[in-house]
Amino acid sequence: KRAGKIDAPLVLDQLRCNGVLEGIRICRQGFPNRIPFQEFRQRYELLTPNVIPKGFMDGKRACEQMIKSLELDSNLYRIGQSKIFFRAGVLAHLEEERDYKITDLIVNFQAFCRGFLARRNYQKRLQQLNAIRIIQRNCAAYLKLRNWQWWRLYTKVKPLLEVTKQEEKLVQKEDELRQIRDKLDNLSKNSQEYEKKYQLAMEEKTHLAEQLQAEIELCAEAEEGRARLVARKQELEELMQDLESRIEEEEERVNALTSEKKKLQINIQDLEEQLEEEEAARQKLQLEKVQLDAKLKKMEEDVALIEDQNHKLVKEKKLLEERANDLSQTLAEEEEKAKHLAKLKVKHESTIAELEERLLKDHQQRQEADRSKRKIETEVADLKEQINERRMQIEEMQQQLVKREEELAQTLVRIDEESAAKAAAQKTQRELESQLAEIQEDLEAEKLARSKAEKQKRDLNEELEALKNELLDSLDTTAAQQELRSKREQEVATLKKTLEDESANHESTLMDMRHKHAQEISSINEQLENLKKLKGGLEKSKQQLEAENADLATELRNVNQSRQENDRRRKQAETQ
Repeated sequence: KRAGKIDAPLVLDQLRCNGVLEGIRICRQGFPNRIPFQEFRQRYELLTPNVIPKGFMDGKRACEQMIKSLELDSNLYRIGQSKIFFRAGVLAHLEEERDYKITDLIVNFQAFCRGFLARRNYQKRLQQLNAIRIIQRNCAAYLKLRNWQWWRLYTKVKPLLEVTKQEEKLVQKEDELRQIRDKLDNLSKNSQEYEKKYQLAMEEKTHLAEQLQAEIELCAEAEEGRARLVARKQELEELMQDLESRIEEEEERVNALTSEKKKLQINIQDLEEQLEEEEAARQKLQLEKVQLDAKLKKMEEDVALIEDQNHKLVKEKKLLEERANDLSQTLAEEEEKAKHLAKLKVKHESTIAELEERLLKDHQQRQEADRSKRKIETEVADLKEQINERRMQIEEMQQQLVKREEELAQTLVRIDEESAAKAAAQKTQRELESQLAEIQEDLEAEKLARSKAEKQKRDLNEELEALKNELLDSLDTTAAQQELRSKREQEVATLKKTLEDESANHESTLMDMRHKHAQEISSINEQLENLKKLKGGLEKSKQQLEAENADLATELRNVNQSRQENDRRRKQAETQ
């Protein structure tokens, strides 16, 4: 390693292995240079003169117009939200162009400055040349006239002419002094009159101040009344909001009641369907009962036939036993007949056993049929009672539904009336708001009139002070000041008249406002009473609807319980 010597391939290989060249390549492919819109416009605006108009313009639009005028390739830049991005080398090119532009501007500025200085020096030289020529011409004329006799006579007579003019001026000044003294006498008389007028004006000022104080107190009372009205308005708005919320709750409850009514109607339809099904089941049971009765009759007939056969067999058995006794005596003789009779006996005994078994079975079947008959009769009686109870319940439910429909109609009418009352209350609220807005406008107009009156009062005081000062200084003034005084007197008279008119208007507006306030307060009290009555009616209707809702809920529970019991009994009857 030595200073000043470098192995270029080795360094390049190291940079490639470290990823520096790849980073540079990626940086060149991207947009490594970025600059905010404002900085770009401030730095490179001189490259695009007369492109951006005067006045405010968005930085993004200004940069777009500048780049459009620079005619840059669209691949060399990208415009973001707050910055503009450039590829590698674009900003360097713009900096070179900026340096060239700045050098051109500086050279042109230097040339302009040199030209301006040269032109100013040239004008100065021309003025000096003209002055030299004028001095030379005057000196030549003086040299010609200084020894001329008539010139000397003119120079001696000219001061005497000025003396005669001074005497004439003195006479004129004395006349002016006499006129000024006469004017001063008149001014002294006028000043006395002005002092009297000033005293009268001061008295009027005190009177106006008292009136203004009274008006201020009235305005304070009006402000207090306005504050009370605003508070009252807020209370009424809160009441209206409460009433609206309650009306919404009542509407929700009415909707819930209507939904419950629909559910009850659906339940009634289901109950009617169940009643129809139970009626069909009852008819089916009656048919089964008739069939069972027919079976019982048939079985009784069979039992009677079997008993007849049994009696016959018993008789035959007795006869056979008698014959057996007879035949036993003649057993030896008739063995073949005995064997045959034994066979017949065995056969008859088997038939007798079969008949006895059949009798037992028929007796058991008859007992079971009797039990099922009694059970069916009890179930039929229970079903008849349940059907009668269901009919009674349906009639009661229908009556209750009629009552509920009438009550719902009444509640709907009541809700319509309440909605109409609500609309009327909203209308009165809007009217009150408009009246309050008018009152506020009147108060603002009154404040403006009051401020104008105070301002005019201050202006009058200032003008009176100015007139007083002018009266004090009028001893040394001329005739023009008297005209100003007459103008001031006229202005004072007009101002007094305007003050009187404004005070009268102010009093009339105050009276009107008091009358309006009294009427509005009475109307607000009436509206409050109406709202209280409406609130009481709504609370009563709310309590009634809650009670009706509780009754309907209990009835629904009872109906559901009875329906479940009927389903259970019907299932038990079907299983049996």
